[in-house]
Amino acid sequence: EKYNILLIVKSCNIEYKKPAKFEDKINIISEVISFTKTSFLMKQNISRNNELITEANVHIVIVDKNGKPSKIPEELKQKLEN
Repeated sequence: EKYNILLIVKSCNIEYKKPAKFEDKINIISEVISFTKTSFLMKQNISRNNELITEANVHIVIVDKNGKPSKIPEELKQKLEN
């Protein structure tokens, strides 16, 4: 709301390496690996007891309230880079 934009998942590639159960405690590490003017690519690793169980690459697109591509606000980009 602060930036008057929406973050939309354009695509998601997931590789499930091992199953997880509902009661498992998992750790999710997300990292932005690249930017364009209107999108960014994130890598997510999910582990249980230090064992990698899932890897995902998620492409996020920035759009305005009308669904049109919008430039990533600089303040948001800086936060995502850290």
